[in-house]
Amino acid sequence: MMNKQSKVTPIKCFVLGFFVSLVAPLFVSVFGAVKHDEMVYGEPKDDMALVYFIRSGHFTGSARTLFLYADDTFLGTLDNKSYSFAYVEPGNHLFWTNWTRISKEMELVAGVTYYLDVWMKISIVDKVQGKALISQQGRYVTPTDREMATSARHIEKRYGRAQKRDAKKEKAEIETVATVKKPDDTEGMVKIPGATKIRLELLENVSSYYNETGGTVWFKVAKDHAVGGRPYLRKGLRFSGTIRQAQRAKAYGAGGEVDVVIPAIYTPEGGVLPLVAQIATAGDDETDTATAVVAAGGAIAGAFVKGKESYHLVGEILEVRVREDAWVPEAATSEESDDESSDGTAPETLEASVQSPVTFKPQGRRTLKDIQIEITAADGLGEVEVYAVGDLELPEPVKPIELDRSNGTTSCVFNGWSLIRYMRTDAENAEVLVKVRGNLKNGVHFVSEAAVTFSVDHGK
Repeated sequence: MMNKQSKVTPIKCFVLGFFVSLVAPLFVSVFGAVKHDEMVYGEPKDDMALVYFIRSGHFTGSARTLFLYADDTFLGTLDNKSYSFAYVEPGNHLFWTNWTRISKEMELVAGVTYYLDVWMKISIVDKVQGKALISQQGRYVTPTDREMATSARHIEKRYGRAQKRDAKKEKAEIETVATVKKPDDTEGMVKIPGATKIRLELLENVSSYYNETGGTVWFKVAKDHAVGGRPYLRKGLRFSGTIRQAQRAKAYGAGGEVDVVIPAIYTPEGGVLPLVAQIATAGDDETDTATAVVAAGGAIAGAFVKGKESYHLVGEILEVRVREDAWVPEAATSEESDDESSDGTAPETLEASVQSPVTFKPQGRRTLKDIQIEITAADGLGEVEVYAVGDLELPEPVKPIELDRSNGTTSCVFNGWSLIRYMRTDAENAEVLVKVRGNLKNGVHFVSEAAVTFSVDHGK
């Protein structure tokens, strides 16, 4: 009698293959770095960047040792719930792991300390977050002799693969800023030493879900900056960075990713300050949840488990560095603008309102509702645009996608994200003034303000 055999279907093969891909890290590269009983910290060096790399605790792949590299230089290993550090040459680097699909371009500055959260993504976190992560993991590790030997083989066989994989990622081109040369005549110029700190403030909400690769993100100088009492940057100066990469959270628990680079600040007086300035963060990954779901319900069920989106809110402060010694003209005193229209006459003020409250859900993963502003105007409206949200005059005015006039009122419909991206709240619910301007059909200029009840929901 022949033994009965279970039928192997394509879907069973898929489920089995996917599950193996998730748990395979449990059985390979299991070396185990040298664990130290005491917390160990590096001392900053003037000619090198100090880079901490931290791996939080996860069930998926928990037994697998992670190897981290900067280009063809081995930095160290990480076990589950551990941290380490290394000194890295200043300049541009490709950071990558032995799982070569995980990589991140970064530029480092000598004398500066960096904190990297490393797992399924490589994220830059600030000093407060970095120290908190180190404290939570509580285990300093260094590579074993065997891991040192393995790292050499990784570099030989996998570095090229990591470069190719990174090159295939959808990324925007970043402006190249020429090396600054000392001018022949420095009269009236201020010298800013390389690595000088500059404090910036984010002027808009940034989201891995709503923003797109190649888009623009606006910042302003957070305070006056001076050298020897001579100002070179005035508080409030606005400039933009480029979204090098924006990737939404994916199935099977992969978190979203945002990478914003600011190559330089161009001053009103004609100066150029080359910067090392980058936001590179990832949303929390949910691979543990995805693994559990796959084990219980199959790979198709795991496809419905998405990671968290990465996002940043208006008002966040970013500390960046001047790339190299630079000379810029001394900053002039800022001038206040007036509210007169282009022909010198005071505009007419019209009543405006927004009936529905507006909620921004960074983890919502859905199209935001349009925002409808009702403006009372008996003569009807011609051109309309939002020119300010709260205290922020928009870098580029936003025009409505639709105008609907009825009974002396014009309904101006705006794309939701085009306005929400600039809205800010420091409370659970706050009123944000949306400022509108334009022309009536009879040619008269007008301005209007509508109060919007705005809130941010950080939940799913």
